[in-house]
Amino acid sequence: MNGSHETFEEWSARWKQERDAAVQAERLFNNSATDRVITAVGRPPSDRDALADELERLARIHSLWSDANDQPAVSAIGKWLAGFVGAVRTVRDFLAHPPGDDHEFLARLIFIAGQSGHDISQVRHAIEGVQMLEAAFGRLLRDKSYGLDRIGWWNAAAHWLIGKALPGAYEKFFGRKFAYSRDTITNMPNGPGIRFIIEVLETMKVNTPRDDKPFGPEAVEYYLNKAGY
Repeated sequence: MNGSHETFEEWSARWKQERDAAVQAERLFNNSATDRVITAVGRPPSDRDALADELERLARIHSLWSDANDQPAVSAIGKWLAGFVGAVRTVRDFLAHPPGDDHEFLARLIFIAGQSGHDISQVRHAIEGVQMLEAAFGRLLRDKSYGLDRIGWWNAAAHWLIGKALPGAYEKFFGRKFAYSRDTITNMPNGPGIRFIIEVLETMKVNTPRDDKPFGPEAVEYYLNKAGY
């Protein structure tokens, strides 16, 4: 206990306060971050704590979703798949042409291996697996069914976050239909909703997928337009 005269009740209260402070400090949307979001909007939310909890939840979902979306360029994946399928095809061709083109060679090899204590079923499965690998990965390569575009741009994490989740959170906690206007001088997208999204993205450290730079009004507008705003 902190101090010889501290009661158990006092210690419990202090411990809870210190624990809550530590939890708050570890949150992305701690008190300071939430203050910045509210200041950007320019009006108080209906429930400050619930807003912070919701933004924290969206940040966790986006992080997991973004990890799932994270993969090399489609061209790099295609090149790797082509190399893999080519290597497997080489193995299949090698198996198809044993020494002297003796087609009983593998059967005798497996028999001798079995007599030496090897699990011949594993050898057979390995040989069969070569054909299965070539067929399965060859189809992926032919159909080009390995890029994110095959599941639609709307399934990307950034499109979900900016085009759906954050406008929904804005409407729920600030009581206004999400919309935006344009600055009369710069003609850039502007308004409380735009500022809300930009501040949240900055707190989440979400950058543009194209050049990994912080989101600005125009980049946010691109995603909003895709979502129909």
